[in-house]
Amino acid sequence: MPLALALAVGSALGTLAARFPLSAVAIGLIIVASTIVMRRTLPRALAFGPTHWIVLGVAMAYTMATPPPSPDPRVLSGRVTLEAVLDAPVRHMNEWSSVTATDVRLVERPSSTLVRGRLRLSGPPEAFAELRYGDRIRVEGQFRAPRGFRNPGLFDYGHWLAGQGVGAVATIKPGAIARIGHQPSRILDRVYEWRERIRVAALASLPADTAPFFLAMITGETGYLTAELRERFMASGTVHLLSISGSHLGLIALVVFFVVRRAVLWLPERLLVRLTLVVMPSQIAAVATAIPVTFYALLAGGQVATIRALVMILVYLVAVIIHREDDLFNALAFAAILILAWDPHALTDVSFQLSFLSVWCIALGVEWWSAQAPQQADPGALGWTQRLRSYTAALLITSVAAGVGTAPLVAYHFNQVNWVGVVSNPIAIPLAGILVVPLGLASGVAAAASQSPTLPLADWNAAALDVLLRLVDFFASWPMAIAHVAAPPIAVVAVCYAVLAALVDRRVKPWKRGLAGGALVILAVPWLVGTPRWISKAALEVTWLDVGQGDGAVIRFPSGRVMVVDGGKRFFDLDAGRLVVAPMLWNQGVDRIDYLVASHPQLDHIGGLLFVADRFPIGEVWTNGRRPDRWTAREFEDLLTQRGIPTSIIPKQQPLWIDAVRVWRVNPWAESPFSPLPKDASENDRSIVLRVEYGRASILLTGDIEAAGERLMVAANPQWNLLRSTILKVPHHGSRGSLDPTFLRAVAPKVAVISVGATNTYGHPAPQTLRAYNRLNAAVFRTDLDGAVKIVTDGTRLDLFRYADLTTQRVPWDRGMLAAEWRNLRTVMGSPTPALTLDLTRTELPL
Repeated sequence: MPLALALAVGSALGTLAARFPLSAVAIGLIIVASTIVMRRTLPRALAFGPTHWIVLGVAMAYTMATPPPSPDPRVLSGRVTLEAVLDAPVRHMNEWSSVTATDVRLVERPSSTLVRGRLRLSGPPEAFAELRYGDRIRVEGQFRAPRGFRNPGLFDYGHWLAGQGVGAVATIKPGAIARIGHQPSRILDRVYEWRERIRVAALASLPADTAPFFLAMITGETGYLTAELRERFMASGTVHLLSISGSHLGLIALVVFFVVRRAVLWLPERLLVRLTLVVMPSQIAAVATAIPVTFYALLAGGQVATIRALVMILVYLVAVIIHREDDLFNALAFAAILILAWDPHALTDVSFQLSFLSVWCIALGVEWWSAQAPQQADPGALGWTQRLRSYTAALLITSVAAGVGTAPLVAYHFNQVNWVGVVSNPIAIPLAGILVVPLGLASGVAAAASQSPTLPLADWNAAALDVLLRLVDFFASWPMAIAHVAAPPIAVVAVCYAVLAALVDRRVKPWKRGLAGGALVILAVPWLVGTPRWISKAALEVTWLDVGQGDGAVIRFPSGRVMVVDGGKRFFDLDAGRLVVAPMLWNQGVDRIDYLVASHPQLDHIGGLLFVADRFPIGEVWTNGRRPDRWTAREFEDLLTQRGIPTSIIPKQQPLWIDAVRVWRVNPWAESPFSPLPKDASENDRSIVLRVEYGRASILLTGDIEAAGERLMVAANPQWNLLRSTILKVPHHGSRGSLDPTFLRAVAPKVAVISVGATNTYGHPAPQTLRAYNRLNAAVFRTDLDGAVKIVTDGTRLDLFRYADLTTQRVPWDRGMLAAEWRNLRTVMGSPTPALTLDLTRTELPL
């Protein structure tokens, strides 16, 4: 255990050194010094010696010397033709598919250049028909670096892909991939062929509401899961059942081990006695269990998280074989050593953290329960009611231990605290492990082995899945089953685990445990309650979120009241409301939206508002009154009606005072939704246009208004007093159709913000637009290049921050490393350095 801890601490310090090199070295020296001074008083797991210090230093240096893979610029030069080998089975969705490939070679180069890293190809299912693991393909496409939404404090999918070794991505059309060969694998070819047969049979045999659940639990095919189904499992605290991880493999291992061991014990007595002279039934069961568990992990697609769980289980089975099964903590530590030695960056992966932490906490819970429960000389002498009570208590203990132990990390990564999982998991996990997963896996294997187009016992599987879904819905319906919270700072998470460690350490005196418990309450309660609105800073904050090709902005007024203007798009699982807007609000401690503004009912503006309007209390909603026959607009209107949220065609009061901030409506066409438009106008010209004014600072939010609407606003404001603004959200993502010269002169912005998606197909922003704002001498910021853009103003001074200014950056080992690390420290402490500062008492833009 000390060796595993030294390796983990070294990997953590090596990761930390990428952004805080001097601090990481200082922390490492402090750890070594403290273990020397306090060696006799530290717990055994923390009793480091010279060997452990060496391991810590080597792990730190190795992690620093092997940074995560980065994109290869040779692939990202535009449209290329290349050859590659599929290194995973095709991942399917209802109307979309994806696959990864490696061993990449650019075919147009004379030497068939080898390109480092992996590719990720995605597109409609027809583009990947008949492709399988190991196929060598030739593909032509427009490749680009992986990129996600870049918003401070939120998950960046592009960064995660790069960490998985994916150096380039491309969207492929049907016919763009040609299969030119195959690299055979005796084991994986057969396993993945069976996987595909199970998928086809399940889709043909099971109802539409249970087939996605079956595929997720049996084959790891999660693409068919809807966002609504995921939300139901998340609310019930059982979302881990939707991905094949340690719980699934552990359940299969438990069932197989029990069945095999019981079968050995049923052998004739004479044969059993002779057998036990050589090998014990538990050893036979351990060897027999390793085979189906490994098969199940490979059937799931061999995902990284699944393989890590497999390593943990195989290590424990080895411990059983060598009669060390009682030493679960050392087996767990040995599994961590194997994984971190292979990939030190695995420590930063959320699946690694939650897998090991949950198993560790369960082991602690079992150990505590074993110490508390009365010891029986003959457990078989207990009655069935006593055994049932004992098993129930053990299930509750392990569920509570896993739930409490992982709560800080779940809050940090997923902005949620779920208490109902403590009650739901002791029921759902045995149901899944004893009935659903074994039945589904047996049916799937039977269908694959017999090449049956349908699933055997399909009705039984559907019934079992339906029972589990009903159970999930029951727990998800409990009031306050899930609470969304701000992600706690990582330092607070570390303190929480230090306090929890003190609470479970039996050597700690009771009064010290009481102090630790009180410290935990002092930490947790203010974080759960959130910051009262009246404590907010007396400043106006406007954040243009990176929502891809769309618009999404959050305005926080000086008293803490919140306005959300648009929410990005919703496309399959790509829901900007769920992935960006809502998490950003939760991280800011926002529990209510006072004003929700839908500038106009187009998918890239209101798609994300569906999730937001469903998850937050809303004061009132402003729309332009248009009701186009589009599914997003209909669903949005139905949701508002269902929740009874008051809706208005923007406020009639002019101006609307929100604290000391004035909000003006500027576009007359947004006030009369059914009046006819001129021939040169479009529906975009009905966008709500708001002017937000605070002291000398003013922001003009323009939606997708185009040139005709711009001319109308100029005509309606001949003095230009309601148009001239410090900051302009550039209309229609920088389209050249929204470029009226008179309007630009009337606004005369010092800063122009363009909300636009990277590598969009519309050519936004247009070169003409960029040249026009450069002629105005306006500072231009773009969400596709700069990520989220945030401004903070007190009415006389305005600070502007980009994504890079609000997040820590890698620090090079050169003369400027001290200044770079100080900048990162300031960012972590909440005092980031702005990219631009405007003194609003001056008229010119300072250089």
